[in-house]
Amino acid sequence: MSLELAAIIAELITDAEPHGGTGGPTESFVSVGLEANQVVSRINNDSCTRSHFTPHLGSFLVDELAAEIDGRIERRFGKNGAAITLSFPMELDQATERQKFAHFS
Repeated sequence: MSLELAAIIAELITDAEPHGGTGGPTESFVSVGLEANQVVSRINNDSCTRSHFTPHLGSFLVDELAAEIDGRIERRFGKNGAAITLSFPMELDQATERQKFAHFS
């Protein structure tokens, strides 16, 4: 699962530059965390984008990779940048291992 997550994040960051529309460099921010047994990754950038989303090859790739891990993608675009959220269920064995270690801390 970590390979798919890394590929999705890399593709979203890579797509931010050519599709951002600012004509200059963009800055991207990535966060990954747990929310209610879901792994949630947020990718934000400060590129000025159109509010209308036109899918490109990279978008289809991201959607397919997300589907492989039972994930969901939310996309928001506006004059202050883009915000993409990927969420997918945490694997049960990962949750169990995390719980085991939590009891020792």
